[in-house]
Amino acid sequence: MHHRRIACFLLGGWLLGSILMLFVSSQNDDAADSVFRSPPPQAAKLLSTLKGEERRMLLFYMANEASRSYETIWGAMQLALGFGTAIALFLERRTRLYSAGIALMLLLVLFEILVILPQLDWLGRSIDFVPWKLESPVRNQYWNLSAVYLGIDVMKMLVGTGLVAVLIMMRTRIRGARRDSTEGEESEVVLTRPNPAQRKSGSSGQHATRS
Repeated sequence: MHHRRIACFLLGGWLLGSILMLFVSSQNDDAADSVFRSPPPQAAKLLSTLKGEERRMLLFYMANEASRSYETIWGAMQLALGFGTAIALFLERRTRLYSAGIALMLLLVLFEILVILPQLDWLGRSIDFVPWKLESPVRNQYWNLSAVYLGIDVMKMLVGTGLVAVLIMMRTRIRGARRDSTEGEESEVVLTRPNPAQRKSGSSGQHATRS
């Protein structure tokens, strides 16, 4: 029972972290765009030496570098959360089969870390200082690969959400079965316990027989 709770906790943290990472990446771009459009007075003096396009490229390069760093750290954290969840599920007999779903999620994460993220990092750094209005096949390749990465991430979260739903339903069924068994035992005790009225009449009959 404790293993299933630990698995639900780790899996929930994994899914929540994945959603937060998508939010943080979008917020980094929004922050860079906000500083580019209306920089604070201290930053405006520093950025005034750069042209408009150069300023934009520098700001978005810094935001993208932060996002790339977060993705690398999050990849390692996902592996830790995934292995912890798989072990917790495998240690309990009822949930041992569901550790295969965690294994699938880990395979998707490993594919992202080993195959997609290195290419995304390389392509991203290649286009960070390419003018936005300039046509770039590398940029198109980057966006296509980003869509693949997002699709794999969504697939991973769908598998995780399904596992959480199954574990919650399993817990509900176990609680219902325990409640039914407890009620059945209590009803058996009530049925086997003699009625006070019958006990009184029985004792009266014995006294009459003796007299």
